[in-house]
Amino acid sequence: MISEKNRAAPIKLDEFLRLPVAYMDGGFITVQQIISTSANCFGGIHRGPPKGEEQKAVAEFDTRLSIFGLPFSADAAGHITNTVIEALQPIEAAIKSKGWQQR
Repeated sequence: MISEKNRAAPIKLDEFLRLPVAYMDGGFITVQQIISTSANCFGGIHRGPPKGEEQKAVAEFDTRLSIFGLPFSADAAGHITNTVIEALQPIEAAIKSKGWQQR
């Protein structure tokens, strides 16, 4: 869990999606590219060959780097998910403070 001491300043969604998560062959791989490729190529929603240069870059990076046996994009997607969950905690707390509870 992120503590208040090391919590980053809030950013807008479009800024978050443009954040670089890796650098390869002179260009950055962004949060958006990881999400798009994971969803549309690696089975998150669809499974198929990468389309476009951005998805091809992520797929190529996966052939070059694995982290504890996972393709780079799978590891990065986990970190992105954890970041989003942390960012949603204040919204969850606000909803619960209004009396809503999961059934």
